[in-house]
Amino acid sequence: MRPSELKAKLDGVGLCFDEIVLLEMVQDMKEEIGGGEGKGFLESDGVRVTDVMARAHNLRFSSSKTVHKYMGNLNRRSYIRREIDEHDNRVVRVSVTGLGKKLLEDVEV
Repeated sequence: MRPSELKAKLDGVGLCFDEIVLLEMVQDMKEEIGGGEGKGFLESDGVRVTDVMARAHNLRFSSSKTVHKYMGNLNRRSYIRREIDEHDNRVVRVSVTGLGKKLLEDVEV
């Protein structure tokens, strides 16, 4: 996809480039910990928000405040789902929704 096409697509869905990168990061992290189908509760519950924040910090992706803002926007637009961990109420997990996966396929990130 050409950069101008990517910009038009992201503008059309109300996201910025960094948000799509964060969405891809969450998807990659889920695949790293969950693997394929039927891998237990990690597969269905997504990745911990603190792990996403740590990876974003290590990659010098963006500030913690900005990453939280991006995750909030992705959640409001139904590209990710935030859930309280059923085994530990202190933990919040995020996972990419079907709509988010379709968007990632469409933009070929």
